[in-house]
Amino acid sequence: MIKKPNPRRSSNLFQSVCDQIVEELQALPKPDGTSQRRVKGDAAVKLKKSVEKFVRDSVSVQFKNPPGYASVHKNANDYSKGALGKYFSHRITVKRAFEGMEFLGYLKTTKAGVSVGAAGRYLTRYEATPKLMGLLRAVDVKILPVLIPPDPDEHPIRVRQNIWVQENGKRIKKVMRLPTPDTPNVEQMTKRLKIINGTLVKNWVDLEISDEEFGEMQAKMLTNKSKGVDAAVSLSKRTLYRVFNDEGLTRGGRFYGAWWQNIPSDYRPYITINGKPMVEYDYSGLHPAILYAERGLAVPEDPYARIVTPRTNTQEGKKEARDVAKKIFNAMINAKKPMKAQPDGIKLSDFGMKWDEVSQAILELHEPIKDAFCSDAGARLQRIDSDMAEEVLLHFAEKRVAVLPVHDSFIIHSGYEFELERVMVRAFERRLRVTPKLKSEPRSARPESAGDLTTSQELEELLEFMSVGHEMRLKAYYNIRQST
Repeated sequence: MIKKPNPRRSSNLFQSVCDQIVEELQALPKPDGTSQRRVKGDAAVKLKKSVEKFVRDSVSVQFKNPPGYASVHKNANDYSKGALGKYFSHRITVKRAFEGMEFLGYLKTTKAGVSVGAAGRYLTRYEATPKLMGLLRAVDVKILPVLIPPDPDEHPIRVRQNIWVQENGKRIKKVMRLPTPDTPNVEQMTKRLKIINGTLVKNWVDLEISDEEFGEMQAKMLTNKSKGVDAAVSLSKRTLYRVFNDEGLTRGGRFYGAWWQNIPSDYRPYITINGKPMVEYDYSGLHPAILYAERGLAVPEDPYARIVTPRTNTQEGKKEARDVAKKIFNAMINAKKPMKAQPDGIKLSDFGMKWDEVSQAILELHEPIKDAFCSDAGARLQRIDSDMAEEVLLHFAEKRVAVLPVHDSFIIHSGYEFELERVMVRAFERRLRVTPKLKSEPRSARPESAGDLTTSQELEELLEFMSVGHEMRLKAYYNIRQST
């Protein structure tokens, strides 16, 4: 029989575990055996926040098979001027919290980070040990993501710039983190994001797939992930932050941080909020649409069609060719100078085409916006589309309706389609005075639910369904919500 969690106890379990570890860290001696001072004031707050982060990030990915890992910045330069948030510093976060939790046996490094000069190739990876998981043994591991609250003080507005380094004769793009400006504009952005995240944390977002399918998805992500990108799905990560590409906050600004943004797109139709089915809407050809609208021109029906020849005359073949054309279009918009070769990851020879042929086709098809290519316009366009996204998210958050953004698309409860369409169109028209084109993605067939089971079926089948992770987490979520 499935053990029903005690909501009141479960909701306090995370905090009590973190408090216990903080006390143990405060009592740790120095490496030479002499006693060290207890941290106080701001340092004590940083220690507590750091411990919470390490517990949250490592424990919330243990519910699936294979279990996930977490990552930590260990380079002191990463913490310069609060670039990782005001609650984290190298002295407290790394030296006192992380290394202390390793010494106490709560964390284990699984792969050391690698740096190239001032840039990191990938971060140090770590996992929760059996000792840490033992502190949480009172509850089933499958529902741990529900019991671990998101950090309400997560670094909300971030600034990152790409830099290029030489590695083995190749130019490698790395990320440099900069401090967030302390301005009234940032303060207002933070307040609006707090409203949006406040709605998200009061809802439970999950994938309505079996535990086995979840494991298959995770394994697929780990296999296909890019270097330096952590692919572990953590269902407790359901809040957002914005990432800008310059200190003036004129470029970038898109929303990141939530787990549903990182899963393969073919799993998105299985996303549920509070167990309810969802629909997904997005802007069709958003960046081309903005470029045309800025020039007072009609938005094209499909800016990526008739560019790359499909390998097969099937729906899948046409979609594949369109996706390749979209990647090339965006690469040409992002480029600072004319591109002499196809982007990395694209192999036009598979389609029987050459780079000069495809790039020229794009320039000819989009002659009205020809000046936008190779103009480094991508990040500027992201600032526009991210402000549109903020307007959409805020509209529904103020109504306490959760909307899940995936850059230029939005996932929402089935039943809100018409209102979502209206708000998306309004956000575009207010800025560009042109009506955009929207498209929706169909939801995949739902797996068999408990309501579909007949009384003639074996009781063990019902119990088996109720023991599926997403059903257990949903039940735990409602138990906790009813108790608060």
